[in-house]
Amino acid sequence: MTGSYFHHANVGHLLKSRARENHILYNRLTDETGGRASYELEFPNGGTAYVIGNIIEQSATTENPTLISFGAEGYKTPKNALYLINNTLVDHRPGNGMFLAVKPGASGITAYNNLLLGKRLLNTGLDGLFVNNPNVDATSFVLSDRHDYRIARGSGLERTYVAPPSIKETGGPTLAPQQEYVHPAATRRLTGTPTLPGARQTMAPDLPSTR
Repeated sequence: MTGSYFHHANVGHLLKSRARENHILYNRLTDETGGRASYELEFPNGGTAYVIGNIIEQSATTENPTLISFGAEGYKTPKNALYLINNTLVDHRPGNGMFLAVKPGASGITAYNNLLLGKRLLNTGLDGLFVNNPNVDATSFVLSDRHDYRIARGSGLERTYVAPPSIKETGGPTLAPQQEYVHPAATRRLTGTPTLPGARQTMAPDLPSTR
């Protein structure tokens, strides 16, 4: 799933997959005002999931406090690994939601360079490789109230990107972001090495507009 826009769910999940291998790359999964989604992203039976460069937002009226769920219904494959790289995760639930829930028994969790707009840590109660996943506030973005999650100049996030490990030897893809999401449903290829955490690497505006 690449360059897609899911929003305003009515009780169900924004995106759910039982596939053995998942590539969720450079999308916008935002429940937004009035949305009543359960999970924003769910892998109920685990598998291998590459979640890279997505904007994922939980609304204030969510039906479930968790944004991303992995393995909630039991693992069905020998390898159950989640790679969560350079996503912007936004929690608007009153009383604080949970960014990530993983059922015990996963092969591994690798999380690098995710930006967290919310109060909880990404690795609350979880084991795995968690590197450079800072909690930030709305001033770190150009205009988060309108879902413009470009990094604001002077945010202090410039050049804080940490290169994730290579998994090519195991047949996996490059974990470093190669593109970025452009609203309303497209992607833009990056021309240089990533320098920022989060889903957006450039200050180029979305066309026709960011909304």
